[in-house]
Amino acid sequence: MSIRIKPITYPLPKEIKDDKGIYLLLSKHMKFIYIGQTCNLKQRLLAHLAPSNSRYDPKEALKYKKKFIKYEYNSPLPLGVVEFYIFIPIRDQLLRKMMENLLIYCFKPKYNKFEVVK
Repeated sequence: MSIRIKPITYPLPKEIKDDKGIYLLLSKHMKFIYIGQTCNLKQRLLAHLAPSNSRYDPKEALKYKKKFIKYEYNSPLPLGVVEFYIFIPIRDQLLRKMMENLLIYCFKPKYNKFEVVK
């Protein structure tokens, strides 16, 4: 398995599958902006292209193309900020959640919220 940094292009390339795993969004300066887990990478990336009122509908996201990326916590961001993504395929749900939390804790991306439970 090889993990590579890939550019985000629109429309999404056909090589992006409906895989389960962790994805990391990076800026043009190679800084982590957002880290998340997904059961369907293609739909999740399309959801990030949608404005906040589209409710992650992939068909709606296609209409808006490159206008906005929708992050959780309703903070829309211009698409130009996210230039690259990394995908780590992980099938097991528990392992995905643990890995996502570990990566968020280590890299502290700008658009993730991480709280330590005491």
